[in-house]
Amino acid sequence: MRHFLSFFFLLCSFLTLAQDLYTRNIHVNNGLFSNNVNKTFVDSEGRVWIGSRGGLARKIMDKFELHPAAQEKKFNNIFDITEDAQGNIWAGSYGLGVLLLSESESRIFNTDTGLVSDFVRNLIVLNNRVYVGTKDGLSVISITDFTIQNFTPQSKDQKDDRSFAITSVFELNQQIYVSTLNDGLFKIEHNKLVLVDAFAGHRINFFKTINHELYFSSSLGFYKLNPQTFKPLKSYNLPDVREMIPLNGAFLLLRSSMVDFTGGLYQLKNETLTNFNTNFNLKSLEYKSFAYDSVFDRLYIGSNEDGLFISELNNSIQYNRNFKEIEAMLFAADKKFIFHENGLSILKNNQEIKTIPNSQFFSYQKANPLNTANKQKLFKLLPFYPEVENFTLKFYKDIYFKDSFFWVPTNIGIFKMDLNGNFVAYLPLHVYHFYIQNNQLVAPIPHNGTVLISNLQTLDHQYFSDFENGKSHPFTPLNVVDMAVTDSAVYFASALEGIYQFKNGKFTSWRTEKWFSVNKIKRITINSKGQLIVVSDFNDIYVFNLDDPKPTLIKTKDFKKIKGASTQFVEELDGVLYVGTNLGINVFYIDGNEKKYFFIDHEQGFTNSEKNTAISHQNQMYILSSTGYFYIDNSYFKNNRNFTANVMLAKFTINDTDKIAQITDADNIQPFALTHDENNIFIEFFLDKVRFPNKLSYYYQLHEDGEWIEVLHDRKIYLPYLAPGEYKLALKIIDNDSSTEITEPIIQFKIKEAFYNTLWFTVICLLVAGAISYISFSSFKKKKKKEIQFLELKHQVLISQLDAHFLFNILSAIKYLKRTADGPAADEVIDLFSDFIRKTLVFTNANKITLNQDISYLKNYVDLVNLGRDEPVEFTTKIAADINIDQVEVLPILMQPFVENCMKYAFPESISHPKITLIISRYPQGLKFELVDNGVGFQVEKQDVKSEKQSLGISIVANRLQIHNKITKQGLHISSDSTGTKVEVFYEQ
Repeated sequence: MRHFLSFFFLLCSFLTLAQDLYTRNIHVNNGLFSNNVNKTFVDSEGRVWIGSRGGLARKIMDKFELHPAAQEKKFNNIFDITEDAQGNIWAGSYGLGVLLLSESESRIFNTDTGLVSDFVRNLIVLNNRVYVGTKDGLSVISITDFTIQNFTPQSKDQKDDRSFAITSVFELNQQIYVSTLNDGLFKIEHNKLVLVDAFAGHRINFFKTINHELYFSSSLGFYKLNPQTFKPLKSYNLPDVREMIPLNGAFLLLRSSMVDFTGGLYQLKNETLTNFNTNFNLKSLEYKSFAYDSVFDRLYIGSNEDGLFISELNNSIQYNRNFKEIEAMLFAADKKFIFHENGLSILKNNQEIKTIPNSQFFSYQKANPLNTANKQKLFKLLPFYPEVENFTLKFYKDIYFKDSFFWVPTNIGIFKMDLNGNFVAYLPLHVYHFYIQNNQLVAPIPHNGTVLISNLQTLDHQYFSDFENGKSHPFTPLNVVDMAVTDSAVYFASALEGIYQFKNGKFTSWRTEKWFSVNKIKRITINSKGQLIVVSDFNDIYVFNLDDPKPTLIKTKDFKKIKGASTQFVEELDGVLYVGTNLGINVFYIDGNEKKYFFIDHEQGFTNSEKNTAISHQNQMYILSSTGYFYIDNSYFKNNRNFTANVMLAKFTINDTDKIAQITDADNIQPFALTHDENNIFIEFFLDKVRFPNKLSYYYQLHEDGEWIEVLHDRKIYLPYLAPGEYKLALKIIDNDSSTEITEPIIQFKIKEAFYNTLWFTVICLLVAGAISYISFSSFKKKKKKEIQFLELKHQVLISQLDAHFLFNILSAIKYLKRTADGPAADEVIDLFSDFIRKTLVFTNANKITLNQDISYLKNYVDLVNLGRDEPVEFTTKIAADINIDQVEVLPILMQPFVENCMKYAFPESISHPKITLIISRYPQGLKFELVDNGVGFQVEKQDVKSEKQSLGISIVANRLQIHNKITKQGLHISSDSTGTKVEVFYEQ
């Protein structure tokens, strides 16, 4: 009720002021599934529904999506939608009967289940029954047990060979009445339809009771009836009204006539009808239905072939489109001066009191003596002197006002006028920006320096050029795109040269003085604190304190990045900063320690963001455009506004298996556990009942106090390959319309450890490895000391290759391939793995192997490890031409520990195209091996902080080289930086 009353007052205030409301049209070309919208409906939860020939749809965020149950049952051509007391939705189809949607089921009622007809025109819920009006009679469905009772004509005379179409059902004085299209008004008495009044000549649209008053619409007009006698108390010449909404003593009526096509919205107030098509900016005349959304103060209007119209009744930004191509605006003496394509219009109390057309500006220019007597004084400053009326007059935004007079610049000169719109003086000066003080004018000349006119009557002036008499003038403002003024100085923004100032009769370049190095400036303005705000070409904002002789830069970290590539205006009003770009209006406000950011664009009603200028007046910011002017109340950004939303899950999968059926909503999800390989989660969510969904940005975190990660896709979160652990997925939603944020928990779950990472499995692996070591050591314990050392090293090599994690990664890959019915691929992996194990056992028992065998072993190892990587590592070799790899022999498994280190530690996900290169060449004592990777590198002096497994592998190779080499004792060198790691091994032959 509170929302409904607020709607009354809001709408009445809009209509009284005759202000244009923001209405947007949704159709098949911008997202609607059908241009035909027969019914609009807002349920008790504030959810918006529409019915059309295309089906039944509900509003989800900024789109209307067909209801899955209606789609599954191919239930379309919807004519009416209603809701019962339990919150169940009922939809009527013209041809398919009635569809019931409840939380537990969906059910269809048709002629097979007892309806009098499948061609449903309207649905009305009364007294725990659904009254179904069809083209051939009335059916009444009991909501409790779904039994059906039918009512049809009692005689052939009543039917008269025509369909018995029901148009409305209503209750009056505890009596149920039924209206028909052609057969009059009936009442239900003793389970029969009894004629009350034939209403001869009327094609009845509906009867409706409001506050014990009875209203009646037909093909002949709109009436207020006596509820006792059904005789007219008042009639209105407004036929074919389809629906009506009460408006606090008034009514909003929706009319649609297929005969004269004069439909639309009307207000009935104090017995006066007013057409509101213009106020609502409606472009169709064939309307079918409308519904009011009390949550967001919106009106949804369905049309026959023009889609859906959505009117904002309480919008942040207001719009006036009475004037086009507005270039400038001035507020003075309770008047509004609007400079537009046709001239100057003066308004008082929003009523136009005077218009000065363009022709009068041309006439005054011709008659002004300065135009001829002093033309030559400024000739070099003006490229032309337009003096013909067919020249297009253009106003510029910088208007100077003082002492009941204002100066307005145009492309044919500057005009001085009084507040009654009378011309006072004229300057033949073509400039975009200027400032007047003490009868002096300073202005940058477009692309041609700056002029200082010391006497406005005689036009005595001084011209400042950037280059004159062979000398450059670095302090002369050039390429000026904006200007700002304080009591003591004038500031110029240059598109290429930074900031200039004119103070105490002197021009100064901030860039030349090294006060401010940024040279590409878009816009500047003076804020309420007397500070200069600068917006650069890269949309960075700077604020300067101007109290001292040298400007002081204030930190800009309080401001976020501006949305948009082209800044068109920057203005400040009472601490609120407006930055207009090609995408919309960026608004910044610092409220104590809280930094607020807002963004206004077409979604909220700012429909023209091209070539805008802005001006503030009292507590409102006005934005001028080619199609009219917009204005925003400054308190919209200073007052705190709450943002609430219900997070709903649309999709939820684990390893591509749909789990959404196990979840009702985000608030009811209980913590759950997953196995180690159930670690790929996908979530798609939406927000229920959001006013401006495109103003929202989303971030998620996986752990409390964890990092917030932006949701880059369309409300979709991908969580692949999650590591074992506990997770609490939460969602942060930032609303740039209200500058607020909320945080909502989504799901809690735990991923268990893999069995091969458990303690018991590690113990078994250690026991197996120890047994292998003992057997290998015992079989060679009688050999000489050097051979024993060598064999011990070989046993350690073997253990390092039979790493438990490595082995079970391979086994898991084989298991996955088998489970996915990829048998051949699994067999190939088994063969590859078997070959690796065989070579490991053989090579660790061999004294030497060929270089070819060693390289093949390395490639085999890399291929196996690549099975567990998203992006495989490329392994290549470069071998000197004088080395025969089939004849040269080396110690077995010599370089493998370094390759293993590369595969484990060098290539995190941030490295693209990982690569390892093995280079083999000769040096005087034998072979030189170089292993080079393009990974992340590490600090060589801190390599002891790596894993024990990595240090063991390096020490094994170092010891083997020390035993093998006779001359080259330092046979191992490692170097590393941010570009990768290089390992050099010197092997004597």
